[in-house]
Amino acid sequence: MSKISQEGTYRGSIVDHGISESKNGAADLVIDFVATEEWNPDINGWEDCSQYEDNEITGHFYRLLEEK
Repeated sequence: MSKISQEGTYRGSIVDHGISESKNGAADLVIDFVATEEWNPDINGWEDCSQYEDNEITGHFYRLLEEK
């Protein structure tokens, strides 16, 4: 499998996850997904994309904290 290279809206399953340190030292939740469906606005619905070779997505999630 390879990474999805086009912008879009996808649904899928988590295949791996972990915590890393971001550039500014904050915790960064990293999740690898395998996309199974892609939103198609032309038909206003989801289309199966699980058969494609490029169906992996890596997401980086973090929370910005405000100083008090």
